[in-house]
Amino acid sequence: MFPLKASKFIFLFILFSIAGTDFFAQDGGATIAENFTDEKGIRQGFWRITGAISDEADYKKSQVVEEGIYEDNKRQGTWKKYHPSGLVKSEINYVNNLPRGAYKVYYINGKLEESGDWQGNKNVGIFKRYHENGKLAQDFTFTANGKRDGIQTYYYENGKVLMTVEIEDGVANGLLKVYYANGEPKEEKRLVNGDVEEGSQKTYQTKNPGNITAKTPELPKQETIPNKTDKPNLEEFKQTGFNTLYNRNQQITQVGEFKEGRLWNGKWHRYDENGLLRKVEVFKEGRFIGYGILEDSNK
Repeated sequence: MFPLKASKFIFLFILFSIAGTDFFAQDGGATIAENFTDEKGIRQGFWRITGAISDEADYKKSQVVEEGIYEDNKRQGTWKKYHPSGLVKSEINYVNNLPRGAYKVYYINGKLEESGDWQGNKNVGIFKRYHENGKLAQDFTFTANGKRDGIQTYYYENGKVLMTVEIEDGVANGLLKVYYANGEPKEEKRLVNGDVEEGSQKTYQTKNPGNITAKTPELPKQETIPNKTDKPNLEEFKQTGFNTLYNRNQQITQVGEFKEGRLWNGKWHRYDENGLLRKVEVFKEGRFIGYGILEDSNK
């Protein structure tokens, strides 16, 4: 027979395990059960969000969608999100409900897709993106202000370098080199404030370019040169003219020339539910024409 206190503890442990509550957090000395809501209706402590209480599609009611810590309804610390398969989809650190610090995003096959550091709605420091086969795709460095700086490198799916370009505080300044998938040089030119220096461009031929093809990443001038005349349109919106629109997290959503209230020539930044930039849609004369370079849109 167990002592009375030990028997009581075992009974409570079994009771909470049956109820699905297997995690406890301490809050000022009080024990908080998993998925706890206080008397004010505010989420506190560790939460495991399942398909039954999530707006996410493709999850069964019992499947875990994401999990992490709430403090007064605000996400704090590392939150994990899962693919419907059960593999981790993302690991993102939060401070007062906003993504801050290191984060990782994973493909559906479980391989790492992207890793970096998010501060003030911008990437800072080292940023890496990977191909779905696990090979490095992009290796960048951002300043504390969220602008790319130094030699930025793109890679083919076979691991060979696709392109290198020199960036200074967000401005293309220096050599840009493009390579074939076999590693041989394909093109070289020098950029000065985003423009190609006259007479600097060279092209090279190869007899065996390799069986992997990839479009050379573009560096549009309007993305690499700061425009000191444009001001955020936080109050006045021009139905026709240049606007920069923001979401509630003060992240840029639409930027460019508008015509009769519609984005005409510019970009539309699309974010996920974590506030991370996932794609940049490019519009020309009011029509979607393709996707812009994701990393250059964190300015």
